[in-house]
Amino acid sequence: MKVQIDPEAYKSELGPILLLAGPGTGKTYQLAKRIQYLTSEKGISPDEITVITFTSEAATGMKQKIEEVGSPEYIESEKRPGRISTMHSLGQSILLNQPDAFGLDDKFQVVEDHAIRQTLMNDAALICNLTINEAILALKERITAKITGTFDGIANKYEQILRSCNSIDYDDQIYLACKLLKGNKDLKKKYATKTKYLLVDEYQDINPAQFDLIKILCSEYPAGLFVVGDDDQNIYGFRGGSPDYIRGFQNDFGDKATVLSMNVSRRCLVDILDSAISIVDKFDKKRLDKGGYKYLKTEKGLVVKHDCPSDDREAEIISTIIREKVNTATHAGADAGTFFILVPNRFYVEKIKNTLNHWGISVDFKTTSDLAGFRKIQFLKKWLDNTQSNIPTRYVIELIINSGVVDLPSQKSRLKEKLDQRENGLKRVAVLWNSVIRDGVSLLNALTVASKTDPLCLKILKKLDELNLFYLKRDIPTFLMKLSLYIKPWGSTAAFFEEVEKLLFSNNKVRNNNNNYFARILTFQSAKGLEAETVFIVGLEAENIPKGNDERDIAEQARLLFVAMTRAKEELHLFYCRKRTGSATFRPVSHNLNASPFLSVLPKEKIEEQYHPPKSKLKK
Repeated sequence: MKVQIDPEAYKSELGPILLLAGPGTGKTYQLAKRIQYLTSEKGISPDEITVITFTSEAATGMKQKIEEVGSPEYIESEKRPGRISTMHSLGQSILLNQPDAFGLDDKFQVVEDHAIRQTLMNDAALICNLTINEAILALKERITAKITGTFDGIANKYEQILRSCNSIDYDDQIYLACKLLKGNKDLKKKYATKTKYLLVDEYQDINPAQFDLIKILCSEYPAGLFVVGDDDQNIYGFRGGSPDYIRGFQNDFGDKATVLSMNVSRRCLVDILDSAISIVDKFDKKRLDKGGYKYLKTEKGLVVKHDCPSDDREAEIISTIIREKVNTATHAGADAGTFFILVPNRFYVEKIKNTLNHWGISVDFKTTSDLAGFRKIQFLKKWLDNTQSNIPTRYVIELIINSGVVDLPSQKSRLKEKLDQRENGLKRVAVLWNSVIRDGVSLLNALTVASKTDPLCLKILKKLDELNLFYLKRDIPTFLMKLSLYIKPWGSTAAFFEEVEKLLFSNNKVRNNNNNYFARILTFQSAKGLEAETVFIVGLEAENIPKGNDERDIAEQARLLFVAMTRAKEELHLFYCRKRTGSATFRPVSHNLNASPFLSVLPKEKIEEQYHPPKSKLKK
């Protein structure tokens, strides 16, 4: 693939255009300037421009950039595109043109919660006399958009369940939009006009269904396509994302397709970005050669590889570095900047968080499990407000089953006969959907009928009735008691108070009355799109990263570390431990660990190496 360096790529008219934009090279700026160029200099109507971002936050950020008076990207209100959104939002707007084509009305709901989707897919599999393991694989296919046809029966039943509830799921927003456009020439022409100039951010993260939608939207005006991405930053393989869409751009869009590149780093200092590149260059054999980067700043930056005796010592070293930087900055009357601590997963957090708190360092850490208990109560409230609403009804039934009050074995059981017994019980609930689909009755009505002959359904119905009764009577003490027994939002009192604390105190609060500095803990993936002056990356043991022997998996894990490393603007600290707590590694033996092979390729002239001997327990 021939790549041209062009700092003013946004002015190019050689479309379709792929702009390769590495970390901190200004891809958001280029997209905003592209809009400005098309509307202000070329006189293109904003009604012919559509901008697709990867997240709703990115869409909001883009709108703010072009609305900020005085900014280089500012665009007058009458020239701003009305369509700056995620691809899923765009898909939904397409569906709203003709929802009845899929048996929906214009008030259809979108099911986004993964747990609910999995529950409904489990039901579909059980109705088809298949297993929950097959349901898990079927949902994975749907999420990645890599459909093999193996689970068509489950998928069809799943869709019937959703449609009977006037609902679609998150991925249907793309699937059904494609189907509708392919089958309706007039609608396709309408959207071809609206997407004559189609701008797409984070192109490396699209999956097959999203690629299909992009191809349909720009099929009549391919020259207007302008996508921005970086194959080094593809880290969403579990959603079906692939760097192949970047690498195969010219094959996908023909001889007229142009590949441009940005090569000036505005974020990372020299040694940080060069060190990160060394990893993907070695372990991702198919990466595009983008040439060397140029740097706005002349400072080299600091990259330190820490060899630690244990994760206890690791946490202490991190806290020491933060405290020393803050103290130095304070004495100089300066700002110490921001601190990120990046972890492979949430099981690495507790030890670091406790140590930092011990030294008075505020910690912010958010996960998808945050406020999980309150989310359960939120779904219960949806059902209590409308007991005839099928999807909330099904989710509350699942919570009751998982609480253990209806005598079904736990889903965590390791005994096959127990799991079989559980699946047989769940199937008796799943088949209730047949009445909903066939007769149009509510799920609660179907449960009521089944309770006359099925003891399990009778037990579930009684729990639902009790919750509803005490809610309507406003008997709060009894309602809360029943809630704690039948729903079990929290596994312990400590978990309850932890969620209450998170609910009451904003995680955006970086200072409190007792301390004046702050660190943010993030997983590698959740740090994408963010940046900090100082970044710490932990868990870089050979036993942890990379995992597996598959070349594609190793390449993606190298890209994941590349993304994590390039969050650092000035300092990067890389940690591996010779011994680590088993609760983090999930290994029976977590001593005598080795450094990740990813660290072995770091350019020695660009990094410092520090060996840390064991140390006695810390004292404040």
